[in-house]
Order: sequence, then C-alpha cells, then structure tokens
Amino acid sequence: MKKIQLFVLLMVVGCTTKQPLPDYETISATVAERQSALYKAEQAAERPLYCQKLYDDSQVRYKTGQYMTALIMLHQVAQMKGCDEELSSRAQYYIGWNYANDQFKPDEARKAYQKVIDNY
Repeated sequence: MKKIQLFVLLMVVGCTTKQPLPDYETISATVAERQSALYKAEQAAERPLYCQKLYDDSQVRYKTGQYMTALIMLHQVAQMKGCDEELSSRAQYYIGWNYANDQFKPDEARKAYQKVIDNY
C-alpha cells in the first residue's frame, strides 16, 4: 500500500512540475534497497546488545544448574559475528570451564581453552 501511495505522490509531483512520470519499477527497487539498508543498519546496531543479553542469560542458566543450555548459549555468543571481542573471548573461556568442571570432559575443555589462546 505504501508503495502505491508513494507512486501516486510522485506522479502528482511530476505532473505539477512538468517532469517526466517516474517508472514504478525503478521506484520500487529504490525503496526496497533503502529499506534493506536501513534494516541491516538496525541489525548491526542491535547485535552487541543481543550478544550481551544472550551471555547474561547463559550465566543465569549456569547458576541454576542448566549446564547444557548455558553451554549452547555460550557457543552462540562465541560464534556470532558482531559481538564484542571481550565478550566473545569470555564466552569461549566459560565454554572450557563448563566442559572441565561440570561435564568432566577434559579434552573438550582443552580444545575450548586453546581457542581462547588462538583467537583472542
């Protein structure tokens, strides 16, 4: 509906200013590109906040004994692009901590700790 209203408005403006009528396909493509760019900018701005919330939620889950859920959430934070590097490294460290102290998987813990050393 908004696209039609925009097209009609541009036609009226074009007719009153004696400019050639705009092409609907061109206008639609331009509007779609601008909406896509705006959406990507909003997503990029909200990503660090989402990472922090996910990390905080993982810590709450860990403290309530939901170790596997916390581990999955920490993996998401560590692998997510756009997160703060300090937060990602802390998440990776706690992945190792979880494997070592709660799941008793020393080999997995060693791999997770090595990722902290290699990546951060």
